[in-house]
Amino acid sequence: MSEKYFARFLKFFIVIECVYALISIVISQFALADDLEHIHASWLVWNGQVPYKDFFEHHHPLMWYLFAPIVGMCNRNIMVFFVIRGIMSLVSFATLYVVYRIIKDFISDRITGLLAISIYCASFVVQQTLAQFKPDLFMQLFFMLAVYYFFRFIRDEKQKDLSLCAAFLTIGFLFLQTIIFLALPLGIIGIYLIYTKKIGLKMLAKAAVIPAVILCSAVMFLYFSGNLERYFQLNWIINSQIASNVQKRVVDFSCFYVILLSGILCCFYLIYRKPNIYAVTIILMFFSELLWRTLYFSVQLYYFKMLLLYNALIISLAVIKIWQTRKFVAYVVVLLLLGLNCRFLLLEHVKMVKPTEALIITKIMANNSESSDTVLGASDIPFGVFNKDPHYYWFSWNYVGELDARKYHYAPDFDINKILVNDKPKFVYFENYLHQGYSEGEKYDIKMDILMKYYDFAGSRILFVRKNENSEN
Repeated sequence: MSEKYFARFLKFFIVIECVYALISIVISQFALADDLEHIHASWLVWNGQVPYKDFFEHHHPLMWYLFAPIVGMCNRNIMVFFVIRGIMSLVSFATLYVVYRIIKDFISDRITGLLAISIYCASFVVQQTLAQFKPDLFMQLFFMLAVYYFFRFIRDEKQKDLSLCAAFLTIGFLFLQTIIFLALPLGIIGIYLIYTKKIGLKMLAKAAVIPAVILCSAVMFLYFSGNLERYFQLNWIINSQIASNVQKRVVDFSCFYVILLSGILCCFYLIYRKPNIYAVTIILMFFSELLWRTLYFSVQLYYFKMLLLYNALIISLAVIKIWQTRKFVAYVVVLLLLGLNCRFLLLEHVKMVKPTEALIITKIMANNSESSDTVLGASDIPFGVFNKDPHYYWFSWNYVGELDARKYHYAPDFDINKILVNDKPKFVYFENYLHQGYSEGEKYDIKMDILMKYYDFAGSRILFVRKNENSEN
């Protein structure tokens, strides 16, 4: 097979994977709770509420302010869910293009870039996360842009590239603070460049100007909104303690063992072949993320997304070395690697189910209530995206919210049964009572006698609507 036909083969695979990602806008229920959470936060911002002060959140706020007009203009139409997922798919595709350019422009060639994207996008986890509405996707895009300009600075030693790298890292930070951990390997390489006098103090000072302006503006915004202290408490103190509040901090990722082992072996092979500084940086990024994901806090498989990206880059760089010597072996390796990742073609381990139930419930709530009506969703899925919240802790009240309430006592105590009686939510989503062994003993557990006194079934055993005042009495 010639290089031309090999490239066509890889492009064909990428097209299939991108089409599948677009289909997942509609049929994937992966991270659905995150979609609804951030749509609702954007809606609250659109209605003039201030994050942290007026409603509970523990993510950075930039994404909600950007999407607030989109959510507002959709005028309580649940189709905003699909519109936003479409936008997020474009963000993911832009990230993939930047990754391709990193490989093509600095490390290897276009075949290697296409191969890396093919292996990465074949993962069922990646397929289900390319469209999710999370700040992670924006953070990853700006981080990869920072890597691109960092590499360009290493090659050309131009001030503007170092400044752009710093600016993109800062913008990515405004979306999600975990970019700090992604950037640690860049910092190590940066220290090396300072030591070898490739970067001077004057260059660092100039590169710090734009980040300083951006960060000062963000701090001033938080300060004048009376929100700086709460921002720090929720995004830094509480988030740093979440892991200690979780029994199982790392999800079972045995489905990745073989592909990750392949990446580790490829790292040693590349080191043996004496890689350039760009490949060394990617190897550092891979091992840094591997340690972080396997030792600290990875409660969902999609937490491994960046590790899978680095893994695909490492494998493609190693395979292309084989390509240059024994082409037949390269084809066999490529097919095996794609086969390991391509379980989505066989529909194995993939929950690609239409998120109809959640969206139907959300639509029922939106169509049969006013914006001023309160809605009580589940702790893990905030269904009432276009309604008032009955409490400051409108999601994760028994998890992150419990941690914040115990430490700072910012809001009145959360008692779900008092909320049912006093705040009178129009709709209540509740399914835990259907589970065997359900207990009514905690303040986070709904008591069925209270629920049935004030609520009727709303066409479903898990959705309840408030009775009229006369029937309550």
